[in-house]
Formats: sequence, structure tokens, C-alpha cells
Amino acid sequence: MKIKVQKDLLQKKLSNIQGLVDRGGALQILHHFLLEANKERPFIMATDLETAYKEPVEMEIEEEGKICIHGKKFFEIIREMEKTIDIEAFENNWLKIASGKSLFKLSCLSHEDFPLWPNLEGEAEISIPVTQLLRVIERTLYAAKDIESRFFLNGLLFRITPDGGLTVVGTDTHRLAIAKSPVQIKEVEKLGDVKDMLISRKAISEIKKMLEDGSEIVTIIIGKNHVLFKIKEIEVLTRQIEGNFPHYEQAIPESFEKEIIVNRSEFLKSLRKVSVISRERGYAVTFNIENSTMVISSSDPDYGEATDEIDIDYAGEPLTISFSARYLQEAANIMSTERILIKIIDPLKPVMLQEEGQEDYECIVMPLRS
Repeated sequence: MKIKVQKDLLQKKLSNIQGLVDRGGALQILHHFLLEANKERPFIMATDLETAYKEPVEMEIEEEGKICIHGKKFFEIIREMEKTIDIEAFENNWLKIASGKSLFKLSCLSHEDFPLWPNLEGEAEISIPVTQLLRVIERTLYAAKDIESRFFLNGLLFRITPDGGLTVVGTDTHRLAIAKSPVQIKEVEKLGDVKDMLISRKAISEIKKMLEDGSEIVTIIIGKNHVLFKIKEIEVLTRQIEGNFPHYEQAIPESFEKEIIVNRSEFLKSLRKVSVISRERGYAVTFNIENSTMVISSSDPDYGEATDEIDIDYAGEPLTISFSARYLQEAANIMSTERILIKIIDPLKPVMLQEEGQEDYECIVMPLRS
């Protein structure tokens, strides 16, 4: 293999795979990426066996070939090189990297040892605008946390229905975030009735990077065990998490007795102020609600007390209820409307947060017991 490539271009492509090569664990080959220089479609590919990332790279190819290169060390070398880089691989798996007066020789591994790109089985295909996919991911990912004993919660549920609906759900059992968007389904008969996919947080982080650099439309190809996200020639392939996601619909109350409307920015500002005192106690805050006023308070025997007051729209009976301020902040932070709705049954039942006038996002939060 003998190629010539521009430093800035290659450096950007390599930065996209650093998250995967850093997760290689004990398998040395997974700390490497595959560079395949063929005149039809040269590309780089990295994998941690759960998620694989493939992206084309523009280069001048004098001799075709492929080799596995240590991802982190090669990235560090490329950052220090000049504008144009000459790269040559030899049969003994050594790589020569030259630019200007600089020369590096890097020990590599055989391309034959690199994991194969899995074939998808039982394919169904949908498409969605990049902005919409990013929107539903960002509105749910914060609610999914790493829980070792319940690995099927360490990601997002993607539910696709034949009528062209996508619902994305994240939960850590203390709160639940649900976001919805329409999608285009290529062949409905291949999808079946309802398709559920569990996708890990690690895979979602790679997908987000692709979306932030992408064009207008994402194609999602759904196989039996894997899902492929594709923008033009950039591809992220991930294995679906095995396990049964909780029946999240059962956590959503059918109706609410009380509704409070708050100004989002004022609400967030007040939560930040008051939670300064309660950070070491789980960010616990208490709402005392009466007429058009909400008093938010917190206390800690080691530090003291804090209170703040905001105006609200509320016409019900006086109410006292406690929450984790962090949970409310994370839910409200990703909302975009000026005012948000807080729907309550009683101080011990699940509470819903929604954007005023919008129905495509909702967050369910469990109150704290006093």
C-alpha cells in the first residue's frame, strides 16, 4: 500500500474513531483500526465488537492495500505532521509515515485479524431527517444511565410502528423520557407490526458524532441483531442490546389532577440557586405551591438553608412536593418553549413535565418521599 493524504482531512477522520479504539480492552486488535486503500472506495473502520464505525477517506492511491494501525498512536503522529502525508505499508506489517523532514515507522497488525463487518439479516429500512433524530436522542439520552445489574437500561429504546411513528425512550427507573418523531418507511411489510430496538449509550455517542457532521437525511437499516445508521457513505453499525425493556407505558398516569405552568428560564434559574445547598444530599428540593406562587427550598444540616420564589399559573389547592432538582433541570434544559407544564396527581405519584403547546416530548419524574 502506498498513498498520499492531506493532514487536516485525515486528522478529522481519525478523531471520529478515538472513542472506539480507546474501548478495545484486552484485545490488541481492537485498539487498531482498519485502513483499506482501494481505488473504488478507500475507508477507515474501527470497532469495539459492539459498535463499528466506517467512513470514507479521500486519498491519492499509488498502490492499493489494507492494514491495521494503532488508532491512538497514529492519531498522535498525524497531529504533529505537515500538510501532505505520505504513507506506505510493507509486507511485514510496518508502516512508514513521512511529511516534510519528519519520518515515523509504526508497527502494525495484519488486516486479516480485524473483525469482519457483519451482514444484516431481515432488513427493514427507514429514513429520518438528521435534525429530528438528534432531537429525539438528546431529549431522552440524559434519562438513561449505566446500571450494571440492569444492562438493558444502559441505552435507548427505539420503537417504530407501521404508521411511520418513531418513539425513543430512556429511563433509569427514577425518571422516564419519551420523544416522538415521524419517519419514512421504505417497505412496511419488512418491518412487521411494531419493531423495538435497544441501542447502547456507547453506540448512541458514535451515532451522535456522525449526525453532527452529517447531511440532511439518515437511513436506518434494521437487521435481526444489528442496526445500521448511514449518512451518505458514513456508517455506524451496532449490535442491539438483548433484554426486555420495561413496559414504560405503565409508568405514565392516565390523567393528572393538578397543572402548573412555569416560565422555563426562571424555573431553571431558581433550581440552580436553591440546589447549591442540597448538592451533597441528592439535590433534594421542596416546592411549596399556593395560588400563583411557588417557593422552592432546600436544607442541609451541615450548610444551612435556601429559598427562592417564582410566579406560576396555578388554580388548585395548596401543595407541597419534593424532587431531585437535578432530574428537573435535566428535563427542562432540553426543552425549547418559553413555558413548561408540570402535571401532578399527589406528592407521591409520578409527575409529568411537558412543553406548552407541544406533545412530542414528555418526562415522567418520581417525587422524593419526605
